[in-house]
Amino acid sequence: MAEEKRSDTTQKGLRGTISNVSISQLLQMVCVGQSPLMIRALCEGKEGVFYIKDGQVLHAITDQKTGEDAFLEIALWDDVLFEIVPCVEDVPQTILKPWEYLALEAARIKDEYEKEKLIHVLIVDDSSFFARQLKRIIEEDPEFVVVGVANNGEEAIGYMEDEIVDVVTLDAFMPVMPGDTTLKHLMIRYSVPVVVVSAFLEGSTDILFDFMRLGAVDVCSKPQNRGEGLEQYGRTLRSILKKASKAKTDRFRRWKPESESSDEIFKFNEKYNKKLLIIVGAEGSHMDWFRLPLWDFLSVGYVVCFSSMDKEFIPALAELVSKYKGCNVKVFSGKEQESIALNRKVLNFLYARSRWKFDVSGAEEYKVLPDVVSQVDWREGVETAILDIVDLLHERLDIGILCLSGGDAFSDAWLDSMAERKVKWLLPPEDVLLFPDMVESVLKKFEHLNNDKCNVCIVRGEYTYLGSAWKEE
Repeated sequence: MAEEKRSDTTQKGLRGTISNVSISQLLQMVCVGQSPLMIRALCEGKEGVFYIKDGQVLHAITDQKTGEDAFLEIALWDDVLFEIVPCVEDVPQTILKPWEYLALEAARIKDEYEKEKLIHVLIVDDSSFFARQLKRIIEEDPEFVVVGVANNGEEAIGYMEDEIVDVVTLDAFMPVMPGDTTLKHLMIRYSVPVVVVSAFLEGSTDILFDFMRLGAVDVCSKPQNRGEGLEQYGRTLRSILKKASKAKTDRFRRWKPESESSDEIFKFNEKYNKKLLIIVGAEGSHMDWFRLPLWDFLSVGYVVCFSSMDKEFIPALAELVSKYKGCNVKVFSGKEQESIALNRKVLNFLYARSRWKFDVSGAEEYKVLPDVVSQVDWREGVETAILDIVDLLHERLDIGILCLSGGDAFSDAWLDSMAERKVKWLLPPEDVLLFPDMVESVLKKFEHLNNDKCNVCIVRGEYTYLGSAWKEE
């Protein structure tokens, strides 16, 4: 409903201010009369003016444009306040087309603009049944639109030629062109973010690794049940796709295995047992784990790892890290009924969307217990778990947090709590991360402050430098 704030008809013509109307609605009202009017449009510091005579828009002007271009610019503004006054000045005629035509053109442009703001998804799956189900799940959120469904990789390439695509869901196992070959083409030719949505069977760890190595931003299993489980699956998948659509895929670098086993180079330093490094990796971080100097971190203390991957994929990730980096790995799944001690010489992986309790009653034994809450938001889970760890151990251990790629920024309140407890930060360069949001949130919070005053130590550099710095501190 239009809100008329002031009106005055004591002078010839209409005078007043009005809001909550579109330009079309306003012009329909004021052009009925034949009085010359000036309409000033105000919107978030921008200003434009219409001049009306004999029921038609004669002239329009903004800071940068005049005539029809200015009309269209003003018509595309939102939440505009209009001021209407009689017009007594002569102005040039810069608009020849009827205002009704221009208003329709503005509506068309605005509709196209709104479509461009949507997240355009291409589904690639050889199962038409699952593709329909996936389309329905994705489009339950009005921010998404599925622009196409391809039955195989060749069809997917055809869609990429003709459609604007922000993110692709890719099945791993398809005829004609399999998923891994399709992913290669998509990354090389279009550099589009790809989320692998597939049913990985037990023992398919190497297949999962191939997709991560080729550039998949994230991996999500196909749904196994219906009802409430399917609703939760839909929320998780849409969250993954929203973040994936913003991935800076041009930063992706292929990882090459190291030429020799790291465990022959590094040895544990038994003199140092008072450090705890917490590594946090979310979207786009899966290959970062293989670039880390993990033996440097393990050689001087405890290492706890949080990953945003689906719970079913974390054991596979841990297995791959162990295989290619030579480190022993322990995965805390949350299913154990009894507490388990953190291992001094092992990468301790915790699922970030579970809640964890920590027990430090033992002199040198720090135990992990699964909480009753089985599924929480990724950022909430990470922040809660790390805060619990730091609260219990910051007086016993020197604690650092290493951030990998991640699409969520840390909350200000949580960062303040880390500063109060004198947690150190190890941060890689933002330009090597597919999602720099986590790292940028730390830098935005602390980098401009005096480190001595805010008790924040930030170490920045490539992963090898971070490993050396953590050993030497």
